[in-house]
Amino acid sequence: MSKNAATRDTTDRPDSWSSPGGRRIAITGAASGIGLAAALAAIRAGDEVWALDRDEAALRSLASQVPDGLLHTVVIDVTDQQSIAAAFGPISESGGLDVLVNSAGIFPRARLDEVSLDHVARVHAVNFLGAVGCTLAARSALVARSGRGPTGGRSTIVFLTSAAALVKLAASEFQRGFAAYGASKAALDRWVVGVAPEFDAEGVLVSLLCPGAIVATPGVVNVLSEEERVNAVSPRQVVAALGELTFDRLERPNGARLLATDYGTVWGAATSGV
Repeated sequence: MSKNAATRDTTDRPDSWSSPGGRRIAITGAASGIGLAAALAAIRAGDEVWALDRDEAALRSLASQVPDGLLHTVVIDVTDQQSIAAAFGPISESGGLDVLVNSAGIFPRARLDEVSLDHVARVHAVNFLGAVGCTLAARSALVARSGRGPTGGRSTIVFLTSAAALVKLAASEFQRGFAAYGASKAALDRWVVGVAPEFDAEGVLVSLLCPGAIVATPGVVNVLSEEERVNAVSPRQVVAALGELTFDRLERPNGARLLATDYGTVWGAATSGV
C-alpha cells in the first residue's frame, strides 16, 4: 500500500476488541478476509469464537494458528437451510451467543452480456438470504444471552455491507459488472433497518458496517490505480471498526449504517458517540 493510503488507518488507539474475555461470538465467512481477521482479533481478546465457513481446508488452517480452547470451526453452506440449522443449533444449546458477525459474501463480476438468472440468484442466495438465514437461526441464542454476557450489555449483530448498495454509486465505472452484488447488499440494508426495531424490543443491537472505500487487501492493492490506493481503507481499520460494533458501548440507534473510514473521527473510540 502506498504511504498516502496508509494515512487512512486511524486505529492507533486502544484495541477496539478489548474485552474482559469470555464472550461467545459466531462469525460467518471466517476462513478468509475480514471474517478471518475478525476471528483472530476476537480470540486474541479472549473471546470464544465459532468460525463458520464452507472452506474446510481454510478452517483447518485457521485452527492451526490459535491455541486450543477458544476456537470452534464449523463447515457451513449459508445457502442451505439444513446446513445453517445444523451449524447454529449446537451453539444455541451450549449457552447462546453474545455476538453474530455476518461476513460471508461473494462478489463475482459479470457485465450484462455475461449475466444469467442463475448468477443473480447465487449472489443473492449468499449475500442476502445467507445473512438473513444465519440471523434467524441465531436469534434465540442472541436473545437468551442478551444482558447476561461478561460485559452485561445487549447482544449484538454486525452485518458487512457495501457502498455498492447505494443507488447514487451504481452507475460509476468502478461498479460496472457488480450490479447483482450491489442489489444483494441493498436488499440486506433494507431488511436490517426494517427488522431493527423488532430486535431492539428483544434486547439485541444490530448494525451495518460499510468499509466506505476499497479495502486494500494484498491481492487488491496490486490492481489499484494510484488514486484508488490513496482512497483505500486498510483491512486493519475495517476490523477495528467491526470490533467496536460487537460491543454495546456506543450511543447509536438500532440499525445504524456506519462507515469504517469514519471510525475514530465521526464515530467510535475517539469520539463521544456515533
